[in-house]
Amino acid sequence: MSLTLYHHPSSPCAAKIRLALAEKEIPWESRLVDIFRGEQFTSSYLKLNPAAVVPTLVHNGRVVRESLVICEYLEEAFPQPPLVPGDFVTRARMRVWCKDIETFMVSACVGVTYPASDRFEVAKLSPDKLSAFYAAHPNRRLADRKQRWSEVGFAAPDARSAVLTYHKFLEKMEMQLGKAHWLAGDSYSLADLETTPYIAQLEMLNFQNWWQGRMPRVGAWYERVKERPSFRPALIEVVPDALRQAITERGRRAWPDVDAILATAEPFTGRSPWAMRAEAL
Repeated sequence: MSLTLYHHPSSPCAAKIRLALAEKEIPWESRLVDIFRGEQFTSSYLKLNPAAVVPTLVHNGRVVRESLVICEYLEEAFPQPPLVPGDFVTRARMRVWCKDIETFMVSACVGVTYPASDRFEVAKLSPDKLSAFYAAHPNRRLADRKQRWSEVGFAAPDARSAVLTYHKFLEKMEMQLGKAHWLAGDSYSLADLETTPYIAQLEMLNFQNWWQGRMPRVGAWYERVKERPSFRPALIEVVPDALRQAITERGRRAWPDVDAILATAEPFTGRSPWAMRAEAL
């Protein structure tokens, strides 16, 4: 069997796949793609992933893209131990949760991590290479947003919106965890696996105060997640110490801006359409 993962240590979407591989104890080969230096825009990588994003999985010569699709692919290709509930109703609830993550949280996470930290990594490029970095991005709208975040950080309106979306998701978690031990029910599932990197990313940014003292169920859930053997190899040990320290320090400096945005959040009622999707079944 040949299984290769193209990934980056600090990418939450890539972390989902590393978690799934660790949970299932599947051996794999690592191919790092330096997304801060533009390796995702090289012709060789674009042949694997024309969207120029990580992760990309290659299994016995087959290319699989999109983090949720890869997780589902691994579940079907390597069904033991299962990461989906046995009950079809709970499976449907899990899928709704995962759909919300893919719909809202992937972009919200970029809107938080780029202004807080990633822009400073990309800014290490020379002026010519920095211009080429943004010009090479196939998603022009996202490239324009990243350039704006690089210039003004969380003062950008769409960065503020990303923070508030992230906050709504955490409040949705708090609500959901009042009904079950795990996000989709009584067992750990892809709903928890897909969510974990987005909380771990906040911790790496030194943003623990986002939930500590505000959302006790989220905190208790995260402590349970961190006790799983998959957590450290997939989310901690893979990130170089220097990068982790830089992200943490930048996050410490950015937290007052984020906290000021959180102070403007409307009270959460659980009534917005996407907040209620987890209760579709």
